[in-house]
Amino acid sequence: MTSTRNVAPASQERVAELKESLVEIKSRVESASGRPRPATLVAVSKLKPASDILACHELGQRDFAENYVQELEEKAAQVRSYCHGENGT
Repeated sequence: MTSTRNVAPASQERVAELKESLVEIKSRVESASGRPRPATLVAVSKLKPASDILACHELGQRDFAENYVQELEEKAAQVRSYCHGENGT
């Protein structure tokens, strides 16, 4: 059964951490790729809360992956509920 628990937004401190990490990783990937076209960065959300996924999405990250189908289903339902205003906000 998939859970649709409400997702609380990440704290400002967590968003700042995620932003710093994304900028640093994207810079390293660009430097290492040597390609005229940027590589696609896939953020793996293993063991991370749905609030991190939402924060990264708001920071421009669009591609995500998950190791286990059950976690993917749960997080996808949480993110979908949040994005469609079903979380009470």
